[in-house]
Amino acid sequence: MMIHSPKLIKKVRRRMESTASAWSLRRKLFGYMLLLACLLILFLMTAFFLSGQYNTAEQEAYDALDMQMEVYEKYVLDHFDSIAAAGINLSKNATSSLEGYLEKNALSFADLTDNAETIAELQQLFLESLIQQLNQENCSGVYIMLDTTVNSRLEDAESSRACLYLQTNGYKSSYNPISMLYGNADIARANDMMPHRQWHLELDTRLFPSYEEFKRRTDEPAAATYRFTDLFVIPGTEMRVMLLCVPLVGENNRFYGLCGFEISESYFMSYYAQPTKVDYLTYLFTPGVDSVIDTEAGFSCGESDGYYRIPSGTLTAEGLENGLYRYTGSALSYVGISRSISLSPNNPLYTLSVLMRKSDFDRDKTTESLKTLLIWILIVAAAVCLCFYFSRKFLIPLLKSIERIKANDSLDEQTSIPEIDDLFAFLSEKDRQHSALVHTLSQEKQEMLAQHELLKSEHHAVTSEKEHLQTEYEKAQLELSRLAYSRKAEIDPDDYAHFLSGVKTLTLTERKVFDMYLAGMTVKEIAQASGIAESTVYYHNKNIYSKLGINSLKQLLRYAALMQQQEKEENLLQA
Repeated sequence: MMIHSPKLIKKVRRRMESTASAWSLRRKLFGYMLLLACLLILFLMTAFFLSGQYNTAEQEAYDALDMQMEVYEKYVLDHFDSIAAAGINLSKNATSSLEGYLEKNALSFADLTDNAETIAELQQLFLESLIQQLNQENCSGVYIMLDTTVNSRLEDAESSRACLYLQTNGYKSSYNPISMLYGNADIARANDMMPHRQWHLELDTRLFPSYEEFKRRTDEPAAATYRFTDLFVIPGTEMRVMLLCVPLVGENNRFYGLCGFEISESYFMSYYAQPTKVDYLTYLFTPGVDSVIDTEAGFSCGESDGYYRIPSGTLTAEGLENGLYRYTGSALSYVGISRSISLSPNNPLYTLSVLMRKSDFDRDKTTESLKTLLIWILIVAAAVCLCFYFSRKFLIPLLKSIERIKANDSLDEQTSIPEIDDLFAFLSEKDRQHSALVHTLSQEKQEMLAQHELLKSEHHAVTSEKEHLQTEYEKAQLELSRLAYSRKAEIDPDDYAHFLSGVKTLTLTERKVFDMYLAGMTVKEIAQASGIAESTVYYHNKNIYSKLGINSLKQLLRYAALMQQQEKEENLLQA
């Protein structure tokens, strides 16, 4: 039977002190709460990522550029479709006017060759319609070219064709001055119109690589044969333009020429400039679909409320994350997206690109990363502070109770923690039981001492009685020692029996180490005395503890002391 005493409380206190180097309750609770907070933060992060609420800098850039691309693509397709429809309508009206004029004047189309006066009358006939189309449509120019010439005897007469070509320059103002780039200059002056600085009478068909193809496909409707030219520089000027080409085809599939609209580089820059929150945004419109973009073969524009740097040379596209591409050029590098579109069934695909400067993208990415890092630092700091606060608030009553145990204060006072109150009640009850038992043993001891004195006084009187009393006295002493020792040691009999059986299984080396511990030697002294390393001593310790069923040197010494005491008592009895 185990005897409970005030040393039970001391044992609890020593146990607490022995684990002071380990994690305290406060640290453990703080660690568990912090782990829970980290798991919650991780769960929230995962939920944000899976729900798409948390976007990286790449994703935000892609979303912004994709939105701009949606608007840009719609503008381009709607604009070019509108221009194409207007061009087809212009072709029908011009063909009807031409055939009506020829029929009225009893002329054939071949009669127009070398007939400057008749060609001038036709251009005058077309002029009002072209001016109306120029003011009505979103374009920078309009033209009608007839497959004839005013002078077939000239050296380049085979490619020189009569043309009426009008341009406007006031793209965003109420005043739109119109100039004549090609056509009869007298008509321009008669209609208060200035000839262009680089005015020419006729247009060179070599600017239209598909001109001969138009002449061969007269059996097809204009909606199936219209096309857009590549960008080219108008001879004698620095203007880069793209022309819509719609054939003029009359009865019996007779080819009369071409008509259409012009979109100049400057007009494209003005018309397609868009409002945006992205700094220095650049829009490209280039022919072909390839990883290498020739910026000089297409148009470009920027934002409506700012400026941009016109790209030059080629840009090489390389894929990044989240659908973005990096476009590397000789002067500047960009980050953006591209899409391919079709303007007509007779043109190759075109590429639309929306680009932002890579330096701006890198800056935004760094800023976003710093913001994200700062947010998570604040979240973690808040979690740590809250964990510290709640762990401290929760453990203060418990820690105060433990301090009372350490200080041997009264355990009868109630706390606010039921578990601690139950523990204090248990310890108090054990303490009272122990006090009563000690008092009983003390009384028995006093009685035995009194009897001993009585027997001692009668020693000289009765020798035989003396021997009897001496024997009884020694038995009482042995019984008293056994009872006192058993109450003091509080050793479990089963554990002690396992210890005794384990001592017999120790090897010679382990027994030697065991005896040195009993002699009061430390690990370092044992290692020096045995000529072995300290790690070897710890290895033997592990085997000794395992065989004896103990877990500390203190427990080993306690059991060994009891074993030695029993051996001494057995030797005395045998003697």
